Amino acid sequence: MDRLGDERARDLYPLKSMLREGIVCSGSSDAPVETLSPVVGAWSAMVRDGSNSEESLTLDQSIGLYTDNANSNGLDDSFGVAVGATADFTIMDSDITGMHPALFRKVGVAATLVGGSVVHSYLGEGT
Repeated sequence: MDRLGDERARDLYPLKSMLREGIVCSGSSDAPVETLSPVVGAWSAMVRDGSNSEESLTLDQSIGLYTDNANSNGLDDSFGVAVGATADFTIMDSDITGMHPALFRKVGVAATLVGGSVVHSYLGEGT
């Protein structure tokens, strides 16, 4: 907001409008443009942190930015979470179903699996 000003900040990340128009959107924690935490990225898409609240996403839409990446990257059905697919997924430490967006920022990652193998867990990486 300080760098852009109120008027320009309203046009920042128009995710809801883009999704409504059928534009494929995805979240990422791979580039140092924004925070590396997908939890904070998803939270930001819901609460909009002071910018245009009309572009706020629902919890499901926000999580979808980070979980539908196989589709948004043009990958086939062998990726994602399905029988016979490469198992890349994250297990959260809380039940996020119906969670108020303000609380979502506090959710932690219990484990992350890539290619069916644990690469991060509370017990230590790769345990």
